Amino acid sequence: MRYPAIALLIPIFQSCIGNSLYAQFPTIELQAISQPAAQLGTTIDLKVSAGSRTDELSDLVFSDSGILAESVKEPAKLLSDASISTGAFKVTLSDSTPRGLVDVRALGRFGVSNPRSLLVTQQPIHAVATDHASLSTAIAWRPSTIFLSHCQPLKRNYYSLTMKSGDTLRAVCYAKPLDSLAIPSMILLGPDRSELASGRAIANWPAEIEHTASRDGEYHVIINDFLYQGGSQHAYVFEAAVRSPQAAIQVLELDALLRPTLESRPPAADHDSALLDHHASFHEKHLISQDLSLKKDQNLWIEVFSQQCGQLTDPRLIIYRLPDGTGTSEQSPRQLVEQDDPPAIGDVVKIFSQDPQLLWKAPEDGNYRFVLLDNESGRRPPDATAVRLLIRSAKPSFNLYAYIPYPANDLNTSRPTGSNLMRGGAESVRLLLQRQAGFIDAVTVTAEGLPTGVAASPLIIPAGSNAGSITLTCTENATAWNGALRFVGHSMTAETLTAESQAATLLWARSPTHNAIQSRLCDQLRLSIGEQDTAPIGIQLGGDSVHEVAQGAKLSLPIKVIRRAGGNAACLLRPKDLPPKTSLSDVTIAADKNDGTAELTIAGDTPLGEYTFWMQNETKVKWRDNPQSLVREESYLTKLNEQLALTSDAAQRSAIETAITATSARVDELKKATAERELTVWIPSDSVRLKVVAASQ
Repeated sequence: MRYPAIALLIPIFQSCIGNSLYAQFPTIELQAISQPAAQLGTTIDLKVSAGSRTDELSDLVFSDSGILAESVKEPAKLLSDASISTGAFKVTLSDSTPRGLVDVRALGRFGVSNPRSLLVTQQPIHAVATDHASLSTAIAWRPSTIFLSHCQPLKRNYYSLTMKSGDTLRAVCYAKPLDSLAIPSMILLGPDRSELASGRAIANWPAEIEHTASRDGEYHVIINDFLYQGGSQHAYVFEAAVRSPQAAIQVLELDALLRPTLESRPPAADHDSALLDHHASFHEKHLISQDLSLKKDQNLWIEVFSQQCGQLTDPRLIIYRLPDGTGTSEQSPRQLVEQDDPPAIGDVVKIFSQDPQLLWKAPEDGNYRFVLLDNESGRRPPDATAVRLLIRSAKPSFNLYAYIPYPANDLNTSRPTGSNLMRGGAESVRLLLQRQAGFIDAVTVTAEGLPTGVAASPLIIPAGSNAGSITLTCTENATAWNGALRFVGHSMTAETLTAESQAATLLWARSPTHNAIQSRLCDQLRLSIGEQDTAPIGIQLGGDSVHEVAQGAKLSLPIKVIRRAGGNAACLLRPKDLPPKTSLSDVTIAADKNDGTAELTIAGDTPLGEYTFWMQNETKVKWRDNPQSLVREESYLTKLNEQLALTSDAAQRSAIETAITATSARVDELKKATAERELTVWIPSDSVRLKVVAASQ
């Protein structure tokens, strides 16, 4: 299934900042898979078609357990018993695999990747493998078939079909739900090659065409990226149906699976007790109005569901007090409240909605009118303007979102990342708190079900805040592990109020043509612990105890640097998520030092309560990528040379000599690839737990 579509955005920056794939510890990044759509009950060939650090892939992990991947192996090399992974997989979808979108991750030498989407369909998938960038190479349309292809740079893709006069064509092309960068644009050409209709995708909505033929003949559908870009990251799915004048309207499977609806984001479980639950559409009227009789000081939580469910709208809410009809001078509705967009939450991943949310009390007994207006305008599909107004008694609650941030000091450089927690290393998880219906309490977030060797101190998100980070730290003797992470938030005043985090992922880094970082919700966060690498450096901050400090005082926190091979450079530590009205300067620890001190200043009016904060260490390390691969290849080369010295048979010697030549070339390549180099890395410290108390009189 696809998870709810929330606008996950970051502001557009003035300049385009380049991203270095190697200014960090190596972690696998998955950008595209070769076939992001498959029919249930089939087996397909699947491989990573775009990404970085995809060395030595061993498995694909799907959010649906009914989808299985088997690594495709090459025969063992001469004088070796071990088969060789090709990085390709045979993926089998059972007949019972649910239709819709699932997440897939790659597991390899450098951890577990970020997810990408795979669409599971009932109808056959025709993956177009040939060039079809001209009328003469157009792909012939087939009924009850979904075509999977990729936009090509500076080219158009062509599809041909035959229609009779009176036939009606409906065609749709989806891309963004596949985590694709493509913005499909579609054109219908008539038998005389004239343009008859066109459509372009907007957000999760497809490029679509509906046209009734006026003459018999051959028609062509043209699909290209709106920006004329293309490649493995620009996949799309295309489906069309032709019906005669007497035939019933057919719902395309792509529409049934991918078209946004209000149901994509259901309200809270207690919505059955709603005072008002009204469904409507802005398609035929710009203004939607509902009246409700209310009691004075009745505490209400008012929610609108539209844009956050993928609709192409921007609702605005206005509340009026209606005349009571008692003969007073007030004869027209009196405006009380106007609400537009609620504040966004987060930094790189932003929980952002254009749907109003409002905690409100009626000032007196009487009748009230709730009016919805649409700030959005322009041509849109008729079913892209649905809206739901839900009014219920306020019950404070919160939602929790978690994602793995890209390790850097400059958020502009953020890009998709997976998990590759090294022995002795640390990774950060970012938590976002969305407060609802008047919830103002502090929240404690804990990581549950962590594997042996991994620890995480609880995070406190104080009242008035909506974000924080948890640091996962790994011992030097931890065993390899790959599994899901679980984070649970607990209200610090209402013990029964809890929420488990929903996972999010970064989709795409900024680029000159897509200059906003893109994100979405996903099935889960996954952690990967590797046994082959040990982190060159680690940072311990403050110790394990809760530090109690009075308002107006200062607190000295010890910093300990754990240095290992390659981690001998100076460290620059910057504070993150400091409590309100506290200050902490950056701390530099020289290359020949292992200890330091952070001096935290607490203002006299710092709010009382408990907090957590951490520091980010920017340093340089000496690093070699996957040196084990060179050791293996050199060992194999030695074995070949030893066997050559013992072999007199001419044919066997020739075979061994050929293998030696190829292996020697591979060794030379690996010497370059695994050579030591200097990386700039950003490493989280563990968290400090702080309790601010009143100053003694």
